[in-house]
Amino acid sequence: TVAASTGAMLAVFNLRHDWLLIGAFGVLLLALAWAGIKMIPGAIEQVTLLLNLGAVQEGERVLKDGVPYRVERRDLYTDLDNPLLEGARTTLPVRELIGLHSRPSGPNEPWFPTRRGDFVRLSDGVRGVVVSQSPEHVELRVAGGSRVTYATPDFLGASPDNLSGGYRAEVQFGIGYVHQAEATDSIVEKLRTHVDEGLGRVVERGHIRQVSVEILEAGDSAIVYEVEADMEGAAAPQIELVERSLARLCIEACNLHGWEVPIPQLVQHRAEACGPVSAA
Repeated sequence: TVAASTGAMLAVFNLRHDWLLIGAFGVLLLALAWAGIKMIPGAIEQVTLLLNLGAVQEGERVLKDGVPYRVERRDLYTDLDNPLLEGARTTLPVRELIGLHSRPSGPNEPWFPTRRGDFVRLSDGVRGVVVSQSPEHVELRVAGGSRVTYATPDFLGASPDNLSGGYRAEVQFGIGYVHQAEATDSIVEKLRTHVDEGLGRVVERGHIRQVSVEILEAGDSAIVYEVEADMEGAAAPQIELVERSLARLCIEACNLHGWEVPIPQLVQHRAEACGPVSAA
């Protein structure tokens, strides 16, 4: 019908020799053809999405604004959801899915690295409990009760380390080479026993998985040990206390058994080079 009416109109203009209207109508047809060429690819993409033949498939995982979503239902308006985020269920027109790509989610792949109530440690050093998490913001309650808010993409970019499933606290500690004869056996066992018993007085015994002591390296001025404590997730809010306790217990063990803690030679030489301070 459109083609017949357009042809009839052009025929009338031609019979009347109305070249002005023929030119104007020709320009209009060219403009409509150009707009159609630009719109056709997008329309085809929308149709393929509606038919479940496009790049976004129903039931798969799609990344939008840096946050993963599950495609719940796809129609003229598509439902997206993330089961671990509050208020994450959203409805989008199908045209907003153009340019996105979905993929099947792995059987054990999480939809978000944390849950509400988890204790996390971020790459910027902030540690706290997740109070709320949504597609827009993640809020942490840090030591002292204050709250820190991150945009959700920024939170994910900070590589959150979820400590609620358990964590390892460690400290490096050195003793002098004068104890070299017993450095590989008795010192290791005595230091491990002292740290394990002392840590049990700081946190609940059930929160300690194991304490281990290993020789890390033979340094320039000391035999360096790495003291590690594997903790349950219930002790995650006490991670700073555990880390400080490890250092304190290592010093206590040295005092108890008479182990020498050497001063690095570089520090000694620098101190000697300075000389005594003049009274003037």
